[in-house]
Amino acid sequence: MRTEAMRLAPFVRIRLRWWLLAAAVVVLAFLLPQFVSAPSGPAVKRLLVTRPPIAQLSAAEIRAAAAPAVKGGLLNVDLQAVRKRVEALAWVKRAAVRRVWPHALAIDVTAERPVARWGTDSLVDASGQVFTPNSLRGFETLPLLQGSGGDTAALFETFRYARHVLSRRGFRLDAFMRDARGEVTVTLGGGTRIELGNEHPRAMLARFVTVAAPALGTALGRAATVDMRYPNGFAVGWNREGEHG
Repeated sequence: MRTEAMRLAPFVRIRLRWWLLAAAVVVLAFLLPQFVSAPSGPAVKRLLVTRPPIAQLSAAEIRAAAAPAVKGGLLNVDLQAVRKRVEALAWVKRAAVRRVWPHALAIDVTAERPVARWGTDSLVDASGQVFTPNSLRGFETLPLLQGSGGDTAALFETFRYARHVLSRRGFRLDAFMRDARGEVTVTLGGGTRIELGNEHPRAMLARFVTVAAPALGTALGRAATVDMRYPNGFAVGWNREGEHG
């Protein structure tokens, strides 16, 4: 019995090889006419958005942006041109495009993740890049970041530092402003403005959270301004209904 099975094994292997060869011939017969008639490959019939649509941007809008750059067959379509058109959309941080046989392009999109508002009509992402969507609806509660002149990258890094330092002490950062003279002002969630000056804003902020805020205690909530620009202290401007000093 075992001898008979051993005799049949080569026969089975030969038949399997013939079946595989026949299948390959069928596939080749199907694909070859397409490449003969179109050396650039089969036409692109589908654009696949491979990640869930961004809340502010539908998959249909992504496909519509990509479509004008989809020219020629699958083999010679300019993937970089498609990518650039998709990345031009306000809510797209970056995109990757790849071919999917036999008739599709897959578009992999990474969405912008805003961390602050920039001025009145733009947003800033976690890397400090500014982008301008059609609407800021839903992001009104993000901190306001605004600056005139100077190094924008340095401004953003100081903003991130301020947000981190304040959040560790239980404060919410509502606004971070730098005027044309370089004067930095931080506004807390309760509306109190912290004047940090234009020379060492980080050091002034550190002195606020370690010296001024503990000294004021609950009275900080009644302060309109806390001026940290004094070398050996600080000054408080009180709200009208609060204590004056």
